[in-house]
Amino acid sequence: MIYVTQGHENGIGLEIFFKSFLCLSKNDQKKITLITSKASLSLTLDRCFLSYQIKDQCIHINSIELKCLFFNTKQNEYQSSLALEIALKRLKYDDILITLPTSKDQLFYKDIQVNGHTEFFRKHFLKKEIAMCFLAPDTNFLLLSDHISINKVSSYLTSQFIFDKVSLTLTQLSKIRPIKEVFFSGINPHCGENGHISTTDRVVTYSISELKTHFQDIKFYDMLPADTIHFNLKDKSQLFIYAYHDQGLAPFKLRYGLTGINLSLGMDFKRVSVDHGTAFDLFGKDTANYIGMLNLFDEVLSWT
Repeated sequence: MIYVTQGHENGIGLEIFFKSFLCLSKNDQKKITLITSKASLSLTLDRCFLSYQIKDQCIHINSIELKCLFFNTKQNEYQSSLALEIALKRLKYDDILITLPTSKDQLFYKDIQVNGHTEFFRKHFLKKEIAMCFLAPDTNFLLLSDHISINKVSSYLTSQFIFDKVSLTLTQLSKIRPIKEVFFSGINPHCGENGHISTTDRVVTYSISELKTHFQDIKFYDMLPADTIHFNLKDKSQLFIYAYHDQGLAPFKLRYGLTGINLSLGMDFKRVSVDHGTAFDLFGKDTANYIGMLNLFDEVLSWT
């Protein structure tokens, strides 16, 4: 089963969802359940000039039916968080969760604001490690650290932490995209220049040697500088690993734009989202580009 959570009610999430959903085959449409507020759903469809009917737990657009789980909201309740809570009660092993774009101020876990979906899941699963990956048609990226301050990265990346996160990623990602080659980016310019700039990169070198022992069918390359690692990009059998958030996402978003997919690994289900935000300035204008969402559906449906 594929569950889709609403995201921010004043963003383009529901618009790009419906424009993509209507492009799918009827067989694929039956695999999807949308978790949403009726009011937000109706507002989006009205502004997209789509004719629809809501009956029980379904919405009908012409001859197309979409299963829904509707919720009502009270004042000061955040729809993104409510949708996530409902989804987590229903998700089973090997289900897929698609989270539509939201903003950080919408995500609360037990009344505590969190920095994103990944942190929400870490709270829910008692800080269970979760890997933040980004997929494109011809490559895969892994961020060793995600939403943390840049000055904390070096102390955060211990050899055991790197080994555990990469092992988790290779084990789960290989089920949907078999990985043959792995490339590590250095943390500092020139990978620390053999200690002349920094010695913190040595922990990555140690982790690579440990991983080579445990994954003997995968080729691990020695650490490469972040500014030249991309010259090795070839196909989706490769995994590129970066030390921190913007080190990996700057080149990823420059190259792939709206077509990237954010994939969270480390849970019994796979969580994915488009690689763009809410675009509040486009809300209700019926002009949002849904190519990223359509690409996401193409990828996710190939896993089912």
